Amino acid sequence: MTTCITSKDPYQCPGKLEIFRGIVALLPSGRAWQRHEDLFMPGSFIGADVGEFQTNVDQIGPGVDFADQLPTAQKFWYAVAEVMTELHARACALLEEMFCSTVDALEDEWKSDYGIPDPCGTAMTLCQRVETRGGSSTTYLTELAASLGWTIVISECDPQALPSAHAGCARVGCAKTCHCPNDTMFIDIDSGSEAYVDTTDPIVCIIEKYKPANIRPVFSLDGELI
Repeated sequence: MTTCITSKDPYQCPGKLEIFRGIVALLPSGRAWQRHEDLFMPGSFIGADVGEFQTNVDQIGPGVDFADQLPTAQKFWYAVAEVMTELHARACALLEEMFCSTVDALEDEWKSDYGIPDPCGTAMTLCQRVETRGGSSTTYLTELAASLGWTIVISECDPQALPSAHAGCARVGCAKTCHCPNDTMFIDIDSGSEAYVDTTDPIVCIIEKYKPANIRPVFSLDGELI
């Protein structure tokens, strides 16, 4: 059973009185259902159509219980509405579980789906894992590192090799001394990175995890091999 709610907030959770009015509006007309025109109803209920609910109204006056003023049959539906209010509240709470930034009760399930915990520890939060789209380019890995607070430079050629050695790699039949191997990328980590605190282990682990499987990374810190 659904309740029509006029609200700018699409995630508004209906209250007991709103749900009760929705139930009554769906009942057949007539005396058997206590929905005939000359039936007395509490003041706060008169003139209320579905979609025109008053929120957070449980009493019609000081010290007067709304339910006590209802006809007998409507008291039954008001009791049903109380049970449904709890069901709606639980359903509304599930909305928070649909987003990594607000999840609580289902956090363990989220972490299991995204491979947490893993060898990289807390290098990436749950939401960072969710936002990770995947890729194999050096641009993607550089952007991923930047999103985690690391500044890195990725080169296909050994930055410590002489320029003349790099030039030799362009020729067909590259020699063994080539400094631009096809299966290696050179990653220089900036010690001035926001996330750097005495160790490069977190970003090394992340790169190892997300790099193409056939690529061997060679890491350095400010130009010094690590």
